[in-house]
Amino acid sequence: EKSGASVLSGITLTKLVGVGVLAFARTRIFELYYFRLYLALVILGALHGLVLLPVLLALFGPPSWSEGSAESAGAGAGDSGSAAER
Repeated sequence: EKSGASVLSGITLTKLVGVGVLAFARTRIFELYYFRLYLALVILGALHGLVLLPVLLALFGPPSWSEGSAESAGAGAGDSGSAAER
């Protein structure tokens, strides 16, 4: 929930400022090989961290902390109650 803001502001925006300086390069090699490739890397990395990984973790990842702790707390209470009844 809270990692999106840090990825966006901490990594993506600072890298875009650095890449923005390369956009004004006069030589073609800096503009082509440094600016375009580095910009593509920053954009793909941001999309990967903000879209792809959260979606994959939501679909295939482990249960969240609140779900796991609620299930274990409920199972522990049920086990102790059934043992007391015996």
